[in-house]
Amino acid sequence: MQSYRLSRVTSIYFAFTLVALFAIAAPAQEANAPRPTQLGKHRNSVHVTLPQMYEHAFRVQNSSAAQDILQSRLHLTKGQFTLFKSSARRFDQTDQDIRSLIHTVVEADRAEHPTTRTLSKSARLRIDEMIAERDRAASEEVEAIHLVLNPAIASMLDHSVATLYNHANTTRISGSSPLMVCQTCLDDGGGGGSDDDDDDDDDDDSPAPSCSVPSSEVTSLNSNTGPSVGFQAVISNSEGDNWTGHYVWEVDPSGPLTNSNTCYWAGNPDNMPAMPSIALVAQSTGQSYWTVETGNMYGIDFVGFTPQTLIDIVRLHPASVTLACTYSVKQEMEVECNDSMIWQYKLNQLTMKADVDYWYQACRDGVCASGTYY
Repeated sequence: MQSYRLSRVTSIYFAFTLVALFAIAAPAQEANAPRPTQLGKHRNSVHVTLPQMYEHAFRVQNSSAAQDILQSRLHLTKGQFTLFKSSARRFDQTDQDIRSLIHTVVEADRAEHPTTRTLSKSARLRIDEMIAERDRAASEEVEAIHLVLNPAIASMLDHSVATLYNHANTTRISGSSPLMVCQTCLDDGGGGGSDDDDDDDDDDDSPAPSCSVPSSEVTSLNSNTGPSVGFQAVISNSEGDNWTGHYVWEVDPSGPLTNSNTCYWAGNPDNMPAMPSIALVAQSTGQSYWTVETGNMYGIDFVGFTPQTLIDIVRLHPASVTLACTYSVKQEMEVECNDSMIWQYKLNQLTMKADVDYWYQACRDGVCASGTYY
């Protein structure tokens, strides 16, 4: 079996008392804290472990919009909270590495089975290994925290972390039934079948997601420094679910590209493509995913030409290019609805225009900003 264990710096704490040793003898999962349930990989109801609740707390702390707001909610002193933040930072590196690996596996499996959104058995098994590794990393951090804190403070922190998790994830759908948070969210094709089903899922219809996904995304303007415009977006659904700490990605829609670029000419100095794509945009900006922050907001998504490209279009365009010209690309948005399902939830239209006098316009999903640069 291939190992996905990632190298991490493990902090070893030497200053602990005999009482603290007795405190960690009991499994962390047995802390006196609320125990919510989640959907297991076999679609059965299983308990959420305490380290998994800490994973949520670590992600909230690592969200840029939530820096240091947890100290009062976790009832920690400044020194105790510094310990918690150190664990959160270490876990964040492991978390990001494993999420990236999961995304790679999902994309490869999608390419192999292009007609279905479900994952093959082999992909599910690989993702299960990665999630188990992440849970082990979280468990190590919980044990490290417990080694330093006295038993009473550790128990209080466990309860506060569980309360934080319950507040974020125990929402209600369909009237009165509680939403069970889906840990592995891997549908076998809508029938709730076992993991012994055949590997080939290509003849399945795309099922509804078995975990919480957005049904709406609202784009708003964040900044307009020209000629690139910054947008932010808020995702939501009718159940009021919370995706803080989850990732969203931008990708090209499946199938043939239908984008266009009337600003293109052969030999242009900026290497603008005749057929633009999100993959090329992300390659040039270095940004293709965002972390959802408090309030289900993510961003900033910058749309627009670079200053040099706008200048070159206006100054150097040949007679074959008519101003105002338009660079248009479709942006498919995906959400990490839970640990092992990435779901396509929104298709946006991005447009960039260039005109005489260095006028520009950038739009995302119908929200536009314009100006004159240079």
